[in-house]
Amino acid sequence: MKDKQKTKQQLIAELAEMRQRTTEFEASETERKRVENDLRESEKRYRELADLLPQTVFELDEAGNFIFVNLNSIEIFGHTLKESDASWPALQMFAPEDRDRVKENFQRVLSGEELGGAEYTALTKDGSRFPIVAYASPIMEGNKGVGLRGIVVDITKVKQLEEKVVEYEELNELKSNLLSTVSHELRTPLAVIKGYSTMLVDYDQRLGPGEKKGCLQSIDRATDRLTELVGGLLDMSRLEAGLLKLDKQTVSVPKLVKETVVEAKLRAPRHEIVLNPTNRLPMMDIDARRIRQVLDNIIDNAVKYSEEGTRVVIEARRVGSYVQISVADQGIGIPAEDLERVFDRMYRIEQRLSPEVGGVGLGLAICKGLVQEHGGRIWVESKPGKGSTFYFNLPIVTTAEGQGHVKEL
Repeated sequence: MKDKQKTKQQLIAELAEMRQRTTEFEASETERKRVENDLRESEKRYRELADLLPQTVFELDEAGNFIFVNLNSIEIFGHTLKESDASWPALQMFAPEDRDRVKENFQRVLSGEELGGAEYTALTKDGSRFPIVAYASPIMEGNKGVGLRGIVVDITKVKQLEEKVVEYEELNELKSNLLSTVSHELRTPLAVIKGYSTMLVDYDQRLGPGEKKGCLQSIDRATDRLTELVGGLLDMSRLEAGLLKLDKQTVSVPKLVKETVVEAKLRAPRHEIVLNPTNRLPMMDIDARRIRQVLDNIIDNAVKYSEEGTRVVIEARRVGSYVQISVADQGIGIPAEDLERVFDRMYRIEQRLSPEVGGVGLGLAICKGLVQEHGGRIWVESKPGKGSTFYFNLPIVTTAEGQGHVKEL
């Protein structure tokens, strides 16, 4: 009976212990659920806060795969929410030329090195490129880096602003150079006009008919020079503002080129200006005055930068759906590094190669604008000391009346 009572007491004790353990387990389970709930709430707040940021927030595992990104990454990189939840390599988000540097910097940060912001070119899902700056720090477990977390900032607008600042500075420099050059170029003909006008007024009775005629001829030439300078400035401003209007008419290009060459020979009698025969060319809808302006300018430049007695060759021929006109000289030539810049406004290669030749530096820039207004292209090939060949082409666009008609030079 005593053994049975002892067994009963043991059972009671065991039951009490079981109840205690159950209570403790329930308390522990409640605590676990509370911790899990707190963790979920914490993760939710973390994601909500991350999604509010205008930058991309990310976490990478040790292999460089995304394990977390916020909504901004989906917006700027173009990936879907489903894709962002899956683990995918961060490297594919960078331009191929930057990937080796990305891998190197990943390892450096993973080892604990502080790099600050690193600039890269990023790729959207459709392959579009844009500039970014990435900031990252290691995710540590003990003393070991097991991943990275950081932010990515899209700096497209910053780059655009930087380009505008550079453009503004270039425009300011261009403005200063233009004012300086124009004032210098205007001063000479104005001085001539003023000087000879004063001479005619003050010494009218003392000057003979030949002297008076010489003064008037000098005034006439200086006035032409002023007209040319002002006309160039107006043409450049109209081209840049998109206000230049072409007066297109059906024109015989061979006739236009032939007339231009005839007058060029009169202006430059000490050069051998040659017009090569060409194939048959169609009538074309162009602004004859403007194309004549382009051709005159190129021929005059060829004469300026070549020795007296040398040859300048002009040729017009059909190349595919274009008429191509070329002017080749035997002058000083143009260095390779300047070939892409000779058509820039205010770029004057003569300042370095032929300082005695004046000009504002707008002639070839205007030629480029006029050719482009016609839908064509202008370019140059050159070898220093051997001469240059300027080319420009014009698309063949004819009216119904002009279709099928061809002219020969």
